[in-house]
Amino acid sequence: MINRAGAARCATISPVPVVGRFLLEPVDRFGLLDRSGPAVHAAVLRAVRARDEDLADRLHLPVPGPKPLAIKPLVQTDDGLGLTVVVLDDAIGRTVVDAIADRPGVRLLHTWAKLTPQQVHEVTPAQLRDRAAPHRRWHVELRSPCTFRTTGATGVPRSIPYPDPVRVVSTLTRRLARFSPELADTAERADRVAGAHLAVASHRLGTARRLVKAPDVRFVGAVGWIRFELLGAVTDDDATAVDLVLRYGELAGVGDRTAVGMGDVRVLDTTKERR
Repeated sequence: MINRAGAARCATISPVPVVGRFLLEPVDRFGLLDRSGPAVHAAVLRAVRARDEDLADRLHLPVPGPKPLAIKPLVQTDDGLGLTVVVLDDAIGRTVVDAIADRPGVRLLHTWAKLTPQQVHEVTPAQLRDRAAPHRRWHVELRSPCTFRTTGATGVPRSIPYPDPVRVVSTLTRRLARFSPELADTAERADRVAGAHLAVASHRLGTARRLVKAPDVRFVGAVGWIRFELLGAVTDDDATAVDLVLRYGELAGVGDRTAVGMGDVRVLDTTKERR
C-alpha cells in the first residue's frame, strides 16, 4: 500500500532520478568482481563525505523507508569496469554524482582504480510516462541476486529470495511514490492492479549469494528470469501503470540491498509472444 502522506511530505523534492556512469581501471582485478558490492558502496560514500559529511551519513545510516541510492554491479568491459550509480532523489543526485566524478580514482579492496566519468543523465517523470505502454506480459531478467527482507509478525529479520510479482511491484511503488511524488497516483494504481491481476507465467530461477558486508556477510537472492502476466479484465491505463513501475525497477533496482549491487534487473515486453 502506498504511503500517500509520505509522498506528500516529499513533494518539494524535484522528482528526477540522476544516473551517473563511470569507467574504473583497477590496477589489479583479481577477486574484485565477486567482492565489489560493499567496496564500491564504501568508495561512493567516501567521495560524498569529502563534499558533504551530513549527506554521507544520511546515505549510510539506517533510516525508515527506502534509500535513494542504487549502485549497479560492476560490468566487465574491454577498457575496464563499468560503474553505474542511480540516485532516485534529485535533491541530492547531482551532489552525489559530481562528488564521484571529482575523484581521480578510488580504492577498491586491495587495489587502486582510476576513475573516468562517462555520462550523466536525468530521467524525468515525463520520460517514464512516454516509455510506458499497455503491455500484458513482461520478461524480467534478474542480473544480480534479488531478495526481500521482512520481519513478519515475529520481528525476526529474514530474507525471501523469490521475486513474487506483488512484492516486486510494492517495493518499487514505495520508492516511486517517495522520490517521484508526481507519479504517486500511478504507483498507487500499479499497486492495486498488481495485487488483483499480476501473476507468474513461467520462470527459470536459481539462487546465488552476494557479499553485502565485509568481510563475509552474504545474502541469498534469486537469479535467472521470470515472466509476469496480467490476468482478467485490465484497462490499458492499468497495464501502463504496471509497465511504468516495472521499468522503473531498471533504475531503482528490486528488493533489498540495491546500494551494494543486489536486485539489478532488465525488463522486456513479451506481450506478442505465445505462451
